[in-house]
Amino acid sequence: MYKNQIIDRTIEEMKINSALRKRTIYFNEEVTSDSVFKLCYYLDRIIEVDKLAGITKENFKPINIVYTSYGGSVYDGLMAIGKIEQAMRMGYKIISTVEGYAMSMAQCMALVANKRQALKHSRIMMHQPSSGTWGKLKDMQEDVAETSELWEEMKRIITKYSNLTNDDLEEIKKSKTDKFMWDNEALKLGIIDEII
Repeated sequence: MYKNQIIDRTIEEMKINSALRKRTIYFNEEVTSDSVFKLCYYLDRIIEVDKLAGITKENFKPINIVYTSYGGSVYDGLMAIGKIEQAMRMGYKIISTVEGYAMSMAQCMALVANKRQALKHSRIMMHQPSSGTWGKLKDMQEDVAETSELWEEMKRIITKYSNLTNDDLEEIKKSKTDKFMWDNEALKLGIIDEII
């Protein structure tokens, strides 16, 4: 147990060092409140370091967010998207890089950037949000209504940052549960801007 704690702490220190020195944030976890908190924390620290150094908007250097994630919580992913868009509004150039795979909510997060790229052979997957409804009928109806609201928000994000339209997304919803694609298909759909 102690050895695993040392390894975990070493990895965290490497991530912090990479964020502050290289302006690269590695997101290689499930999308949860904890993992998104770390992403937002690293982003805030980079911005704080720039502010303390007196770096002006014209001289901001890009921030790269590297994704390798199967996805996770839509609510937490939306928090990350809000924070990333805030940095973009401040004048930061955000670069997202998919290394290996970005699926579900991680795919949606990786879309939100000024420049999106993926390593060759990367796998990307999108789908509508899922809901595990249970309980009384009223509870299930409310859960389905909330999941539909989340899908509408995700569609707004996906259509804003890609070449996909609402009709495309509704077709995906009707025809497939999960839409898997390789890097070259993601490039054609405007989900990424280049393959590296």
